[in-house]
Amino acid sequence: IEAVEELRDTWEALLPERLTADLDYHLTVLRYGRGVIRPHVAVLEHDGSPTALAVGRVEEAELTARIGYKAVLRPRVRALTIAQGGLLGIDGETAEPLFAALSGALAEDGLHVLRLRLLEVGGPVHELARTRPGLLVRQHLGAQVERWRARIPATFDEYLGARSSKTRSNVKRYGRRLEERYGEGVEFKVFRRPAELE
Repeated sequence: IEAVEELRDTWEALLPERLTADLDYHLTVLRYGRGVIRPHVAVLEHDGSPTALAVGRVEEAELTARIGYKAVLRPRVRALTIAQGGLLGIDGETAEPLFAALSGALAEDGLHVLRLRLLEVGGPVHELARTRPGLLVRQHLGAQVERWRARIPATFDEYLGARSSKTRSNVKRYGRRLEERYGEGVEFKVFRRPAELE
């Protein structure tokens, strides 16, 4: 964990976009996550400068194989798990060597499976994961997860105005319930820095 903490400047320079790839979040998972054995972070360098990073961990995990709704196998495996959004600095040039390093770690460390969490479909690492491993050792029927984004307007009224009448009604109803139940005890605070948490 100390070696991972030493990567803070490199890590933050590669601008993780997801909470699951944030260094402090990752350290928390390493310390308290069920089944976590150790960190596994790969840094790709070019001319001595870091260009990409994989945020991962080695863990004991259960893989479930199903036929329909019935689980037919639940083996426990040692997995190298790369966090959702945990491939930082990935592009057409960095994807292949970083994927090769992660795949190579399986044999070197006696691991059973490489789990790449929620890759972007069609992205460079997704294409490598879909085509590089042998036919019998890669996943074929992974579930796709749709993600939606919303632009947040300047004011709450503008936000509500863009929603359906049912959504507006529900938001107002839940707000009234909070006020009725807790009255003056309702507060809304935004914390942006750790020093504010006291």
